[in-house]
Amino acid sequence: MDDKNIFSERLKELLHSNDMTQTELSDSLGISSSMLSYYIRGIKQPSVNIIKLIAKKFNVSIDWLLGLEEPKDTELKTYADMIKLLIPLLKYPKIWNLVRTYEDMNEGFFYGSQDDRIPFDNLQTSNHIIMDFLDNYRKMTEILENNSIPEDLYNLWINDRLNHYNKISLPPEKDETVRSHETSTD
Repeated sequence: MDDKNIFSERLKELLHSNDMTQTELSDSLGISSSMLSYYIRGIKQPSVNIIKLIAKKFNVSIDWLLGLEEPKDTELKTYADMIKLLIPLLKYPKIWNLVRTYEDMNEGFFYGSQDDRIPFDNLQTSNHIIMDFLDNYRKMTEILENNSIPEDLYNLWINDRLNHYNKISLPPEKDETVRSHETSTD
């Protein structure tokens, strides 16, 4: 991908992830909608001042906008953020084997080999949102592997799910009741 395409793809990504229209962004930058459209389509390149304004508006680095670095902010805010990290890992079937299991009457997903069920060595979740995604991911991947759907339709499904889960914030890292109990025992 050339530099013009990287910038235009990152600009599209910023608009989408911030639920912002081209008109809203062009107004805030003080440029016409048609000029912003040229930037988004990679037809024209913005001035350094416009690039700086875009970087400041979205709190990203100029280097990231131009494709010179990947973002350093790895804070997970939504379920989509977490799922984006999971998907590349799940593409290694020799490492991750997605198995549906029921243990202790709690529905959940189990990661690991079916023959090796040592709790410490396995990743488990009872979070219904992640479970729902993983269950559907497993089904869609099986359909793809059976050549029942084309890969572009599969990718559309993934993008649709990411858009859906991008609207759902992750719960706090620690349960508030645990945090208040920890402070009361000090």
